[in-house]
Amino acid sequence: MQMLKQDAAVSFINLLADGDMKVESSFAFQNSPEAWIFFLLILPAVLFFSFFMYRIESPGVPRKVKAALALLRCLSLLVILCCLFRPVMLMQKVREVRPVLLMLLDNSASMQEHDLYADEPVREALAKAAGFSAPDGLREVSRSELAKRVFTGGPLDVLDERYDIHYCAFNETVSPSGGFDDLSSKGDSTRMGDALADVVKEYRGRRLAQIVLVSDGRSNRGRSPSDGAALAASEQIPVHTVGVGDPTVSRNIEITGVNAPSVVLVGDEVIFKADLSSRGFEGRPVRILLKNKEDGSIMSSKETELKGGEIEQQESLYWKPEREGSYRIEVEVPVQAEEQDGSDNRFTVLLRVESAQIMVLYVDGYPRWEYRFLKNMLVRVKNFEAQIFLQSADPDFIQESSDGVPALERVPDELDQLMKYHVIVFGDVDPNKLGEDRGESRRILENIKEFVKRGGGFLMQAGVLHSPAAFIDTAIADILPVIPGNYAEEMMTAGRMGDDQFRLKLENPLNPPPLMRLIKDPVENRSLWEDPERGLSGFYWYSPLERAKPGAEVFARHPTNENRHGRHVIIATTYYPSGRTAFVGIDSTWRWRFPYGDRYHDLFWRKMVRYLAQNKLRRKDYRFDLNTDQSRYDMNERVHINARILDVNYEPSMKPVRKIKTMDPKSRIEECELNLVGDGEYEGVLIAQKPGTHQLWIEDETGADPGEARHALTSYTVTIPRLEAENPVLDRAVLEKVARITGGKYYGLEQAAGLTLELDDEIELRPLSDPERRDLWSSWWVLLLFTGLFAAEWIIRKRRNLL
Repeated sequence: MQMLKQDAAVSFINLLADGDMKVESSFAFQNSPEAWIFFLLILPAVLFFSFFMYRIESPGVPRKVKAALALLRCLSLLVILCCLFRPVMLMQKVREVRPVLLMLLDNSASMQEHDLYADEPVREALAKAAGFSAPDGLREVSRSELAKRVFTGGPLDVLDERYDIHYCAFNETVSPSGGFDDLSSKGDSTRMGDALADVVKEYRGRRLAQIVLVSDGRSNRGRSPSDGAALAASEQIPVHTVGVGDPTVSRNIEITGVNAPSVVLVGDEVIFKADLSSRGFEGRPVRILLKNKEDGSIMSSKETELKGGEIEQQESLYWKPEREGSYRIEVEVPVQAEEQDGSDNRFTVLLRVESAQIMVLYVDGYPRWEYRFLKNMLVRVKNFEAQIFLQSADPDFIQESSDGVPALERVPDELDQLMKYHVIVFGDVDPNKLGEDRGESRRILENIKEFVKRGGGFLMQAGVLHSPAAFIDTAIADILPVIPGNYAEEMMTAGRMGDDQFRLKLENPLNPPPLMRLIKDPVENRSLWEDPERGLSGFYWYSPLERAKPGAEVFARHPTNENRHGRHVIIATTYYPSGRTAFVGIDSTWRWRFPYGDRYHDLFWRKMVRYLAQNKLRRKDYRFDLNTDQSRYDMNERVHINARILDVNYEPSMKPVRKIKTMDPKSRIEECELNLVGDGEYEGVLIAQKPGTHQLWIEDETGADPGEARHALTSYTVTIPRLEAENPVLDRAVLEKVARITGGKYYGLEQAAGLTLELDDEIELRPLSDPERRDLWSSWWVLLLFTGLFAAEWIIRKRRNLL
């Protein structure tokens, strides 16, 4: 009976207004016998009875009439039997359950790559699939954006009619996603095998029918993609892979960083040290450009040859600014025809050029030779305004100063007087004779410490009488980059002086800092410092120190003399905390004048003074200081921001929260909050997101300086993580293997429309209520049908004169 019910059922589905809700209507018999009884006994009996009865009728009736009458008799009997079998119509509410299709989308940083697509047929097919009028448009979009253009409005619309589509994005982790629009492509690694395993476990028991994996195939962390595919295969879930990217080996040039000062003076020669790496361009000559990003003008250039092999090389470019202002300077290597992505061929730095004079206070103890030549240089340089004070001079002596600058009568003792200077230089100074008495002298030293704390520069040059040994117990000891230690003990380690000359040993001779670069070529520069025959004149005396302080930068040491901390430090600098200080442990740089004249002597001291003045040179920013812990970040790294803010009275700001402005590479400006962590000290964190150069600055909330909108302007650069950028070509072999293991198929992105032909799982109907039964045997149309058949037979019989 049940088989008959199934065979006789005729199902049809009517859609209702509430989406997946349906009503299923089916026809069945409630009292029917078993199917074999009906077809083997009842139906043959009805046919035999109907046709046999008319077979024995009068032979004068035509055979066609007998056949028609027999058929009518047969149909009448079948109608009666159907009524006895109790036909019913069953109505039941059901829900249409579509199978689940999981779109597993690669959200790692390599999906931001741009590809050339060297295969011409692939380029044309992909351009057509993505809706581009010409293949050149492919180069303008990232892999992630290209995949979005191919799938949206095409295959996804078709698949959405058949499947319940879910989206997950993966990089180092897997997370639910809203689709291609939600992709950020920022992950610093790709764990494809882990992603496959995780989604298979998560969707276990949820009727997951198919997985479509959209990726470039680059898996660089976690379990192998084959292991993840094996787990999907064990659950009988096919994984269809769609490869995004160009399978040909990418050739690329990247500027990984640029080292340059943030503030310089008009007329200064600025050095931009650019770090380059390249792949696939070994021996290629290229031109490195230094460009003004505002107007695109070329400020400097240099021809070089690429080493290739991703070996990082450093190239220096030079520029001498002729006018003041804030510059956005871009170091660029023109994009080569074979490059897939030219976004990393440029690097932007911010530079402020000042035309202000550098105010220098130079104090020395007595008229030693070093004093005479250093004093002459300070008052002679065009951009310096110097005031000199010689402690041993007679009261009637007129202290020397630059033209137009008043002479000093005493060392400035108030902080506001000191704040007008950019740099304070101490020679061999007696710390107890700076003021009228010891108390005033100590107050002057405390004010100098505060001057440096607020951004000023300070330099101490050693002397045989006082500096630095006499300053060990003073405020100056706190700001020096060195620890003097016990002078007598250090002199014993230094040995006898005055017999043999020595020359300074550069700490980093092959890549010297700008301060120690007197000649552009590093090899010649090292020779100038260290070569006894062709270099600068040597020295007979220096001040031996215990060591440099932690965090200090050592520029030069003694070539041989050392203690337990290493070779004696002679030139070093440090920050305190936003000012700059330096120590020079020799007292006869004037010897460099032989045989070079003032050339190198003046150059070194000009560089030193300008270096120390840089923080204070930000003449409208010395109340503000803003820094990041690095200058370059991978995407998704945390950018730690530190700020120092003083109020209009130069006291540390105590507001609990200060806001700074940030501008991304597309010039979108947002706010970031920094929290107070100490007196005037603020900290905050950003997440490095969009690749490119980001700017940060502080706006003066007090309105004390309405003429300056952006204070302490600084920047950082966000790049694609190195792990993701090492070899970002499409790994088709991995994707094909994943598809093969799981019983799926591999598609190039240009073939993505083929998914609509491959994927066609059945839709399941789940009942939501018990069936509603409606009897059909008692319906009026059944009586009408039976009456019609019976009447037709009776009429024909009467017309043929049959009983």
